[in-house]
Amino acid sequence: MHFRSKDRDEHREIVLFSDDRLPVRDTTAIPHRWVCSLEVEFPEPVLYPLGPLEQPGKQWQTLQATTEGCGSGLLISPRHVLTSAHVIAGLKRVQSRHVNGERFQLVPASRVKVMPGRNEMDRGHNWPLGTYTSRRVLTYPGFKQILESPLRADINLIKNSLSQDVGLVELSDWTDTRLGWWGANENYHLREVPDKLRRRLIGRQAQLAGYPGEKGPIACGAAYRSSGRIVEAFHRINNRQQDLIFYLADTSAGMSGSPVWIRETGNHFRLVGVHSSFLDYRPGSKANVAALLSPAIYKWIGSQGVFPEYVLEFSKNRDHERLS
Repeated sequence: MHFRSKDRDEHREIVLFSDDRLPVRDTTAIPHRWVCSLEVEFPEPVLYPLGPLEQPGKQWQTLQATTEGCGSGLLISPRHVLTSAHVIAGLKRVQSRHVNGERFQLVPASRVKVMPGRNEMDRGHNWPLGTYTSRRVLTYPGFKQILESPLRADINLIKNSLSQDVGLVELSDWTDTRLGWWGANENYHLREVPDKLRRRLIGRQAQLAGYPGEKGPIACGAAYRSSGRIVEAFHRINNRQQDLIFYLADTSAGMSGSPVWIRETGNHFRLVGVHSSFLDYRPGSKANVAALLSPAIYKWIGSQGVFPEYVLEFSKNRDHERLS
């Protein structure tokens, strides 16, 4: 997430070693036509939910609140964009009878402008596939539950929230059906990640695409792609296994919410996560991290009326699993 405030920090999500990201020249091509730039507005000043984690040494009281930001997402139906919860929701302090006399409350975005295949590098064709506005935004319940805990939000709580860092933008209008979406195309699969696939993720190449805040003429205006080896898929935090994927693909602020996928057999690609942030996957070794498209998260997405019936039926048929 790229928050527009004086407290900007260039280390939210990280470039590992050299920056190997590449610009997407044709944003109307599959799958980049489904990757969206999001411009987000909040109804009041909010704090960045991952602030203390991504800005070591800073406390909540030193972070500056903002009313605007931008990020990335993926069109997964004619009316739904999958993104990170922290892209479309901020935090504010509210009074509480619990510890320290206050707690945090999640504040959903009041407006999200969604631009599939945005390309500010191509003058005259900045929005080649149109622009859309949010009808409502939804955050995965686990993200809200953790960060609104009566205990004061700290780094450990934020770490626990990363596997829940998933949200949806429901559009006010249906997109042009000719645009398509990830999951409708037979080569781009949108299904839960079962344990048998999760065990085989380590060593695979993770691929990402999104909209960095520092590239191009304006924040989150130029599409970039990245890839890198998956190094961990069974991470434990506070002795609890987390539904996270760690990879060595480069990212930066603004790419939160980017789709993370792997190549299966042939020209088949499978969405496996939603890019969130960065974290140590072992002492002294950082990697970028995504919330895994776990069975629980997949079920929640389906409960919001996202999937066409034929996609749900297809996902139930385990004979269609393609594990290379």
